[in-house]
Amino acid sequence: STASAPLSRLMFSSDKSPPRRPAQRPSWKRNAHSPTNGPAGAVPSELRLLLAELEQSHLLDFVDEGTAPVAEAQALVAQLSRLNLRNALDIYRATTQGRQSTSTFQRFTSMFSSAQEKLEPLDAVAHLTDATTEETEMWERAGLEAIRAGKVAAVVLGGGQGTRLGFSGPKGMYDIGMPSGKTLFQLMAERILRLKYLCKKRFEDEDLPRLPFLVMTSPLNHSTTEQFFQENEFFGLPEEDVRFFAQGTLPCFTNDGKIILESKASIATAPNGNGGFYPALQDSGLVVVRSAAPAKATASSV
Repeated sequence: STASAPLSRLMFSSDKSPPRRPAQRPSWKRNAHSPTNGPAGAVPSELRLLLAELEQSHLLDFVDEGTAPVAEAQALVAQLSRLNLRNALDIYRATTQGRQSTSTFQRFTSMFSSAQEKLEPLDAVAHLTDATTEETEMWERAGLEAIRAGKVAAVVLGGGQGTRLGFSGPKGMYDIGMPSGKTLFQLMAERILRLKYLCKKRFEDEDLPRLPFLVMTSPLNHSTTEQFFQENEFFGLPEEDVRFFAQGTLPCFTNDGKIILESKASIATAPNGNGGFYPALQDSGLVVVRSAAPAKATASSV
């Protein structure tokens, strides 16, 4: 009966012309699993092998099924190529297994020590509250001498956003409620300037010493931070002494060690934390550490 006829027959029962054939999907969509077709063809074979080795092949699922356009597939390949996937996975495993990241530690030691040296914990730590007057004076003089010799840089880890403070910008730009209205970035810059004047006075020099101020930002607020300093004329510091560099990012992982996709062809990433300071500084090219005269720094986290 008509009531039991399939819907496709009912649709054409009053039309004498033959039914149209359904549109064919493009061949690259029908065979998206083939690495030579469509978006899947944008993925180099060596990248596929690496992802398979690291058990992260799921990152290409949308590309291989053809639901991610070619341009997005190419962007994903570029993003994967920029990431050190082995290092990221090593850091994840080290974190979840309660051990030290081998790749990160090796990079740190190669940056700050020679092959003959070995990093060891400090033998003793002195506390300012327990120090004598003679000790604090000795430390102060040693610090000022280091500044005078150009061996010191001030560093602020300023990549944090003020979200928890109800502020959409970097925390260093937040008005903390002082009568002066000064921000954290301004207070830090003025402390650096004060140190320079103390050093000049202590040694009766004619000129102020150089004391570079290195500001680590995040990819999210890098340009905002730079603009803030420029608008405030670097708070009295020489422009050439205030340098900015962005901390790195790491892929986000699930609890079972799978990298998370933010979209069909984009990996979810997040800033790599204060520990990313050393590789970010090295990648920025701002500081070259020489074993004969190792650089020193004072650091602050925002």
